Amino acid sequence: MNKAVSGKSYGWIKIVERQNCPLFLNLICSGMTDEYTKKILGEELGYDFYVYLNGEVYISSESSKNIEKKFNSLISKKGLVSIESFLEKWYQVSNRLLETSRGSKDYVHKSNGEVSEFFLKITGVFHSLSTALMLVVPVGKYLEEQIKGFLIDKGRKDIERELFVLTRPDKKNENELEYESIKKISELIKEGNLSLDGSDERLNELIEEHINEYGHINSGRYFRDAWSKKDILNRLSSKLKENTKETLFGGEKGLLSELKLSAKEKKIVAIAKKYAYFRTYRMNVFVKAGFLLRDLLFEIAKRLKIGFDELIYMTPGEVISCLNSELDASVVEIKQRFETYGYYVKDGYVETFSGDNYLKFKEKYFSNLSKSFGNDLKGTVAHKGVVKGIVKIVKSVSDLNKVGSGDILVSPMTIPSFVPAMEKAAGFVTDEGGILCHVAIVSREMKKPCVIGTKHATTVLKDGMLVEVDAIKGIVRILNIK
Repeated sequence: MNKAVSGKSYGWIKIVERQNCPLFLNLICSGMTDEYTKKILGEELGYDFYVYLNGEVYISSESSKNIEKKFNSLISKKGLVSIESFLEKWYQVSNRLLETSRGSKDYVHKSNGEVSEFFLKITGVFHSLSTALMLVVPVGKYLEEQIKGFLIDKGRKDIERELFVLTRPDKKNENELEYESIKKISELIKEGNLSLDGSDERLNELIEEHINEYGHINSGRYFRDAWSKKDILNRLSSKLKENTKETLFGGEKGLLSELKLSAKEKKIVAIAKKYAYFRTYRMNVFVKAGFLLRDLLFEIAKRLKIGFDELIYMTPGEVISCLNSELDASVVEIKQRFETYGYYVKDGYVETFSGDNYLKFKEKYFSNLSKSFGNDLKGTVAHKGVVKGIVKIVKSVSDLNKVGSGDILVSPMTIPSFVPAMEKAAGFVTDEGGILCHVAIVSREMKKPCVIGTKHATTVLKDGMLVEVDAIKGIVRILNIK
């Protein structure tokens, strides 16, 4: 998944590519420090150097090695119980974050001082859960290596498929449930011959129920609106045109019988299932908590006499300072951040920067950054199949409208709010991803060819190219440029 690049002596590793507004980024990242990991997990597992540069996320190779070394040492001393403990504590913090976020509506009519205190409180809860943001990487790597190891020892051949079968969570995550809800409504439309013109009361009720339950998924990393009735009607229209069989995920019981797992192997599989569910769940919680804060954020923007879009380009600390009359929102470098901005966590210190400071930071730490790519796009097969189509690069929600029926959706990594475009696409290709990532799970649900972890598909491929996604061999071939 990772792409090694060089930059002075830091040996930067590009982890992901995600567009975030400064407010959301600060909320979900600033707990990746020894202070918070010690407080929440009882262990100092903070990242030494984590950087966000205008959508691209890097960690220093030294930081990556240190975390992996610390984590492996912890496993050696305490065993699997340490992972179980982490998951239990992260679930507790997740519940606390959702509960606290729901209470934000009570502060809409309270004084600036009370709102400031609440915002400080919820910022701390966000930071507490952000201890899980990057630590899931070494946890997942360890579990995957353990399972692959005993599958190889047992002489198994289709390792990737069996890894997926063994680690598929026992319960469905919010994204899968949302997809099933859309599917169920489309089936009811067919059975009852319901009209999609918006006049059918029963259908309108079903859509309203769906939006109330899942609409927040569209909020993403910019505190956006929930899905609208029009959005859902468009998705239902596309769903009704599909003529594909559903993917079956059976085979676990038979596989377990064949493998004859030891007690330790069974425990590893059980923990991996919980981990796989939590990896998606933690981001669902971040997004839902952000959505629940919207009313209060709009109220804060009104009090500070700035727009909502300006507020989300402030940091939590700046918001609190403005509410306490310690800072004037007009002096915050919001407009510069609209253009480009950076953020870093280094040795426990957190900073957001833009303008000249952004350029100085890049010069100091990334002046020798170089990237080299091969001619072939190779990755891991997430769902088998071969399909040809026109490339559409999707890096943010603003790119979704350009995806049409039969296109190949190419992305750094998909997120839940990309699902409407994924329903139209014929196949998926991503830069990042492991066998349990969002696009891997969705491609199996939709039964569409998918190649993940190509590292640089979004750099090599361009909109309009005709490509063949060979999700048998894990290769993406450029056929011609349309």
